[in-house]
Amino acid sequence: NSELKMAIPGDLLEIIIDYLYTDNISRNVKISLVFFAYKNEFDICRLVSVEQLCQILVLADQLLIERLKEICEFHIANSITFRDASELFQFSHAYNADQLKAFVAQFICRNMATFLEGRLLDSLDNQLLADLSKSYRRLLRHNCRIELFQNENFRFLA
Repeated sequence: NSELKMAIPGDLLEIIIDYLYTDNISRNVKISLVFFAYKNEFDICRLVSVEQLCQILVLADQLLIERLKEICEFHIANSITFRDASELFQFSHAYNADQLKAFVAQFICRNMATFLEGRLLDSLDNQLLADLSKSYRRLLRHNCRIELFQNENFRFLA
């Protein structure tokens, strides 16, 4: 049996979520959260937007459902665009979505010229810019090591 045993039955959990979050989240988000809590499965097909995934991530963070939070981080990371990258970077920082934050930082760093030219990072605060700067330096060091390693191998074979 693959059902997750919960201290609170699924029907009761749905009522609690309805009571606590009626104004803040859509019915699809509530259904997805209850479905995950009751069956330990997550049906991404019910969701239509990154915004809804972010809402589920927030709820999963608040309710301490770490696995659901990680699943949301994964699906949000696969939907990232230039337009929403800085906003998602802020969001991931605010909700301690470390995997998402690392992915978004890497995405921004690998496309830094585009982000700087388009002034897409202007909305970030100093702490986030410092985090991004650290990520960019790490990426540059890593790329330099790879290039140095490839050059040394080339000389060794020659």
